[in-house]
Amino acid sequence: MRKRMFAYFVLATIGFALVTAPSASAQVFDHLKCYKMKDPHKFTAAADLTPFQNPPFPVEPGCKIKVKGKEFCIPVIKDRLPGVGTAPAVTLVGQPLQNDYICYVVKCPKPATPIPPVLVTDQFGSRTLVKFVAKKLCVPAIKGLPTTTTTTTTTTTTTNTTTTTTPCMLDGSGICNGACPIPGDTCLHDPATGICDCQPQSSLCMQDPLTGICNGLCPNPADNCVPDPAGIVPCLCSPVTLCASATLPACAGTCPGTQSCVKDPTTTFCLCCGTGATSCTTTADCCVPFTCVGGICS
Repeated sequence: MRKRMFAYFVLATIGFALVTAPSASAQVFDHLKCYKMKDPHKFTAAADLTPFQNPPFPVEPGCKIKVKGKEFCIPVIKDRLPGVGTAPAVTLVGQPLQNDYICYVVKCPKPATPIPPVLVTDQFGSRTLVKFVAKKLCVPAIKGLPTTTTTTTTTTTTTNTTTTTTPCMLDGSGICNGACPIPGDTCLHDPATGICDCQPQSSLCMQDPLTGICNGLCPNPADNCVPDPAGIVPCLCSPVTLCASATLPACAGTCPGTQSCVKDPTTTFCLCCGTGATSCTTTADCCVPFTCVGGICS
């Protein structure tokens, strides 16, 4: 932990920052104190990272971000205790910090040219740093929910409206709803975790172009991704019972395409298979006693 805190003191007061000689009574929030914490987010993102100090640090395109925060950092004032410790003391004051930060694990492609050694100075002295590798990305954060302020100006009046954005969660009707931090993501119910989560567009209920099977997530925890019985769209979210979840002896669940939901003769479960005149690839696609002949169960 001591090494980790040391690293963040370096980030806050490193010699590349604009520094000035402080007055005797200067009290500046120019350090970041970082807390280890647990973040419920669990997805990925990608970004091009352009450093302020370029060179010696290169632009790193296509960095992968593991969007599950590892540390929460806040601005603090550090007062050294006289006579305690062996580290040297250098008088440097960084720029005042106001934002909190959340730090994420980041992995960037290896630069074509290694970053050269850099001579730096912070409040613990001067030295040369080597072997730079991108490991974390700290992004600005706020406590609480963001607000959106819209200002409408006319010739005589100005109206200010503040709107609070609700994050992805179950709403009052029991449906996953709310805003997602990544543009394009949708608030959906994840059966694997039992919670509402922001998912990419590829996770929405849709028809698999290879298998023709409806698959994907829905906003309503009670819905399943099933074929549209009206045939208007290939797939939709509907509170119907899938064949695999149907109960014996009825086996009245929904199957993809023209397949039928029947009792599996070898188990106590219901399954989807083809009856007479149903298209097939192999005999395994057909219900007993049908066989696949010429692409048709017969």
